[in-house]
Amino acid sequence: MGVAHLAAICAALTGAGLDPATPAAVVEDGCGPRSRVVRGTVSDVATLAADADVQPPAITVIGAVAGLDLTPEWTAC
Repeated sequence: MGVAHLAAICAALTGAGLDPATPAAVVEDGCGPRSRVVRGTVSDVATLAADADVQPPAITVIGAVAGLDLTPEWTAC
């Protein structure tokens, strides 16, 4: 559901005052074999995720932590 509504979620957040330049990331397939991360900002992450054809299961992370590259640590699941 989050992937399908990501643009609306981001619009609601910026509409409520969140800085559009806030880091955002979409993590697809967590520790699965298709695991990948799409990073951007709240203003462009929905477009980047759509362009990358991100599919569920995926989770969106918004805030400073979304700007961190923790790939080596969490892909060892």
